[in-house]
Amino acid sequence: MLDPRPHPDADAPERIQGVWRRFAGLLRTHAPDSHATLRPGATPGQLAALEAGLGFAPHPQLAVLLSLHNGAGPVAGGPPYTSGGGFLPFGHRLSDVDAIASASERTRDLAEELGQPGVAELAADVDADDEFAEFAEFAEFADAGVHDYPEGHVAFWVPISDTVTGAVMFVDHHPGPCHGQVFEIDFGNGGMPEFWAVDLAHLFGVLADAWESGGSFRGHWPSAATTAEGHRVLEWDFRG
Repeated sequence: MLDPRPHPDADAPERIQGVWRRFAGLLRTHAPDSHATLRPGATPGQLAALEAGLGFAPHPQLAVLLSLHNGAGPVAGGPPYTSGGGFLPFGHRLSDVDAIASASERTRDLAEELGQPGVAELAADVDADDEFAEFAEFAEFADAGVHDYPEGHVAFWVPISDTVTGAVMFVDHHPGPCHGQVFEIDFGNGGMPEFWAVDLAHLFGVLADAWESGGSFRGHWPSAATTAEGHRVLEWDFRG
């Protein structure tokens, strides 16, 4: 089984626990119906099955997040994406381990179609200075630690949320500088990967900061809204 280069943050699992408690606390207080969509944590058996299917271990922060909550479901009596469970920017809803496994299988199939190396090929010769490391398409995020180019890592994209429009948020699991970083790609619009965060702890910290300070994330402002059904949910409003 492939053993990715260790993540530079030794405290990665502990960091996601603290940041997630902060973000989930905001949900519980201001958008209780969104918070209620969070499912109980995945079991050790489910996490082991996910690892076996991926061919590599989930990033430590992803494993911790799944152990806390195995994705999010729809609001009781409400639509699956447009309220409640889709409480992340752009309406993203956290996936459970089964959905992550299925989506990861699709990314591996896509990598094969593109002729990119997969887990088996890379496991035979892990090279941290691979041919994709020379790209600097995300130079504006250099200070945040982006040093690689995820488009060449499709087999190692692990989608952890999706939207009704076909976009997915994924954690890059390719060995090297991109390991653990969070991106979004809108397959429905044929888009390119967009950098979201250095890791999941960074992402949820930025989202909590936006909520507490009245700020934004990628042009979207968070707000606690009441749906037509009376549900109190978190929504992200675009202000063009």
